[in-house]
Amino acid sequence: MTYKLMIVESPAKLRKIVSLLGKGWKVEASLGCLRDLPRNALGIDVDDGSFRVHYQIMDGKLNVVKRLKKAIDGASAVYLAFDPDWDGEAAAWHVLALCKDESEGKRIYRVTFDALTKEAVSAAIANPRDLDHNVVEAQKTRRAMDRLVNYTISPLTSKLLGIHGLVIGRAQSPCLRLIVEREREIRTFTPSRYWTLDAIFQANADSNTFAARLWVAIRHGMDTAKPSERLTHEQAQQLMRGLTGVKFWVEKVIEAKEQVSPPLPFTTPSLLQTAHKTLGLSAVRAIELARKLYDNGLITYPYTANATVTPTAQETTRAYAAATYGQSYVSNRPLVANSAASRTQEAIRPVDIARLPGTLGDDIDGDGAALYALIWKRFAASQMAEAQYETTRVRVLAGKNLGRQPYPLEFSTQSRLPVFDGFEKVYQEPRDEDEIGRNALPKLSDGQPLDFCEWLLTDHATQAPNRYTEASLIEDLARRGIGRPTTYASIVGSLKDTGYVHLEKSELVPTDTAFAVYDLLLDRFGPLVTDDFAAQMEQSLDQVATGTLSQEAALQNLWGTLLPLLQNVGTVLDTRAKERLSAIPIGEPCPKCGHELVQRFGTHGPFIGCSNYPRCQYSRGGSRPLRVVDKATSAQGGGKARR
Repeated sequence: MTYKLMIVESPAKLRKIVSLLGKGWKVEASLGCLRDLPRNALGIDVDDGSFRVHYQIMDGKLNVVKRLKKAIDGASAVYLAFDPDWDGEAAAWHVLALCKDESEGKRIYRVTFDALTKEAVSAAIANPRDLDHNVVEAQKTRRAMDRLVNYTISPLTSKLLGIHGLVIGRAQSPCLRLIVEREREIRTFTPSRYWTLDAIFQANADSNTFAARLWVAIRHGMDTAKPSERLTHEQAQQLMRGLTGVKFWVEKVIEAKEQVSPPLPFTTPSLLQTAHKTLGLSAVRAIELARKLYDNGLITYPYTANATVTPTAQETTRAYAAATYGQSYVSNRPLVANSAASRTQEAIRPVDIARLPGTLGDDIDGDGAALYALIWKRFAASQMAEAQYETTRVRVLAGKNLGRQPYPLEFSTQSRLPVFDGFEKVYQEPRDEDEIGRNALPKLSDGQPLDFCEWLLTDHATQAPNRYTEASLIEDLARRGIGRPTTYASIVGSLKDTGYVHLEKSELVPTDTAFAVYDLLLDRFGPLVTDDFAAQMEQSLDQVATGTLSQEAALQNLWGTLLPLLQNVGTVLDTRAKERLSAIPIGEPCPKCGHELVQRFGTHGPFIGCSNYPRCQYSRGGSRPLRVVDKATSAQGGGKARR
């Protein structure tokens, strides 16, 4: 009995699709990609300049290949339903390459769908296409680029630093730069003090007091080119003395309506950022849960850079909002996808808006249920009406004569009060307390005199920049054009897996290994850590995907950058690298002899040992990056995690 065969990547996806197809179909899973570059060799012909890439069947996949060959041999038609991205296209190509004889003469179709629903799968089957070989070449090129960087630079870095097993990645290297340079900014930051001056006023005896801040000061020796609220302590004291006994009045009351637009539906970067901020999920954990939600038919495909939405999803969601909250809660301006975005994956959204959070059953609970609720709320809000606020700004002047001849000073205050919650009825993003502006001002009018109550002089200190979190790092990567939706989680995850960072209260703190590696990369392999290099590689991959650049040309361009670096690297450590490898006190006594403990580097990374070595043999593993004084003067890009 013949059958139509559909091949997918993951067993979880297989189970869902089996329930959608019905009789006459057979579904098999490849368990991810079947082939990859060899583990113990470069696998790319660089010596002859051909840059041919050599693949081999991955460990444990030989039986899978045999199973797929048998299934293809007995099928009347084969539908390759791998993921709708570069990795999925390449995985489908590997299946055909390995099953060439069995697929000969068969009808072979490539089908993709963003959601595991009967409608989406049926539409994909009704509109199959050929394999996109340009996209296949782009994925193969990306994999080869990662291999060229990793297998040539990593061993040299390990040798030069004397640290076994270092991993250097094409997209990971600029990330390392961002994190290390931010840490150096923090460690060398010197705070400066400044003061703000607020006047406390009362409109009349029955009204509440309110504060207005001095934000323009161009008198009493304070000639500023632009409005400023930062004062020295002496300036603030001089102003308070100079304003003794003066009159204050309202110069202008400015009232306005503010409309806040709903957020766009989630893309991969925004989902990973928000899941980290609101749910505390790591990027790897968030994408793992999102993948599970997709495989269970609950959300659309979780790897996307686009916020486009199908018209049907818009209509059903708008109808749900109208029925649930009222027509006034439905946006008058529904999102419109641009033409470029509409040809690719849509935004991350619930497959069925009627599938409410809390109704997923026992299979999806805990973090998975919380992530679904976040995705559901964000998408529902994206189709709802704007939130409306009433803003009031009051400018206050001072002078000897009420309402006349004001000093060149201005005090200002404002309030922001909600009028209509709109989309915020469903979804709110965290905001600073100052932005919320919950306290209403008393009723004021232009020219109204004010009673001065007291001064409020507040001491401040400038703050060092914040360390990167996973959320802020992914946001920065997306802005700089480093990586893409399928690689963000793996890039961030690799920084932790390789021991370059550790988490401290959700912040990415570089280890001493990270400083040593970055300094060496900067000195010997400088282009690898720059934004331009990483972005150019991504642009060349996009050109391969559109057929305007060949894989060979793209790899030649990369090799043209790497080869001079490899030839000129030398074998002698620079002064900064030697400093990084020296013994660094950690501020603890040795529990064995009482001498000071220091951090050293061994072949397997940093460890703690006694400064009295070799007389004292005490040592323990680990490093203490927060106590290390940095003496310097100033992920592999990969693809989706294999399932």
